[in-house]
Amino acid sequence: MKKFLLISGLAIGLAASANAQNITVDAGHNGFVGWTETTTNAAFAGSFLGNQPVTNTSGIWGDVSWGLWANSSATVGEVFPLGGNLAVGGSVTITISLGNMDGGSVVGFGLQDSGGNNRFECYYVGGGTDAWKLNDGAQEDIIGPVTTWGYSSWSNSTKQTIKFTLLPSNAYSLSFNNVDATNTGMYLGSSDISQFRIFNYNAGNGASNNQYFNSLSVVPEPSTFALIGLGVAALGIRRMKSRRTA
Repeated sequence: MKKFLLISGLAIGLAASANAQNITVDAGHNGFVGWTETTTNAAFAGSFLGNQPVTNTSGIWGDVSWGLWANSSATVGEVFPLGGNLAVGGSVTITISLGNMDGGSVVGFGLQDSGGNNRFECYYVGGGTDAWKLNDGAQEDIIGPVTTWGYSSWSNSTKQTIKFTLLPSNAYSLSFNNVDATNTGMYLGSSDISQFRIFNYNAGNGASNNQYFNSLSVVPEPSTFALIGLGVAALGIRRMKSRRTA
């Protein structure tokens, strides 16, 4: 009976901990609460809450979104803390819809340590190959999902829901709209990921060059897997003691 109560209590405690630690925020409900903005020049880059009616295969995406604007070689970023280091098995998901982008501009997201050092970035570069790219220490085009377009200044007719999942041994997976990237050598130099960043570098002037982000989700939030591991270990010790007593 005691063993049953211990196991039940542990399961309930872990479930409550996991639910409490999940992060789900969106612009319509949360605005920029919890985010910290940085900009290289506030006169030429900033953020706003706004609607972008983007046509896609499932209809119109007209939700209130986090908007970022930047021109004249300026950069704006918004950083959201994860509350600790992302654990193995944890995932981060963000939805992005790009507006027009001038050649050489860069828009995307990054995963950072607590000091703001990039551990991973995923972004679109205007001009050139016009492809979404990953950067885990070296930049390369995304392989697998269809993420390329043939012109440098464009308006995206779809939204991309991008999911990053941390795997054992600093490996990771990446998907675009549920289609996995098939790049080889997907490993991080370090996996101490504790904050999330969206950014816009110099996308261009005018409303059509605004960039939109929404629906940040972290499942599970950092430390949940560690708690589960401790719980399993505790159960193992309890069982060993019971067997010795018997």
